[in-house]
Amino acid sequence: MNAARTVGLRRWWGSACILAMSAVIAIAQEPAKTQGGKPGSGPAKRASIYDKAADAQVRVAKAVERAKRGDKRVLLMFGGDWCGWCHKLHNLCSTNTEIARTLYNEYVLVTIDLESPNAEPLLKRCKDALAKDELQKGVGYPFLAVLDADDKVVTAQRTDPLEEGDHHDPKKVSD
Repeated sequence: MNAARTVGLRRWWGSACILAMSAVIAIAQEPAKTQGGKPGSGPAKRASIYDKAADAQVRVAKAVERAKRGDKRVLLMFGGDWCGWCHKLHNLCSTNTEIARTLYNEYVLVTIDLESPNAEPLLKRCKDALAKDELQKGVGYPFLAVLDADDKVVTAQRTDPLEEGDHHDPKKVSD
């Protein structure tokens, strides 16, 4: 019975990770908007998905509490509003129905601006979950990490393997 439960949990966890990454990617792909909405009214300006002023530690603590109440995990997406790939992933996660559903049902999403207070130690803690060979490849952005309801890092993910050309592949994100 215990072995069957372990196998079931592993399968569930694998599915949850894939879905979470898909959702994050969708959220990052929000299309750029022009100022004023008129052609020629200025350079394209994306809607903000990160908050530089928000304390990362405080936001994660609140997300962990929500995750406990909802029997969910916490999905962290590190990056910044300057990051085009972060916007692409965010957009994919919000527009792809399957990915968005999985994120809603299984995760509490927190976007962490790399320049926000306490972001650096949190990012280091999450990077420590990477295998040495993955860490040696470097970490680009967005960078994803999953925390359990006890605030422990369960996994971390570089997102470049999820890219296909100039976008994130929804299937790779879902898988």
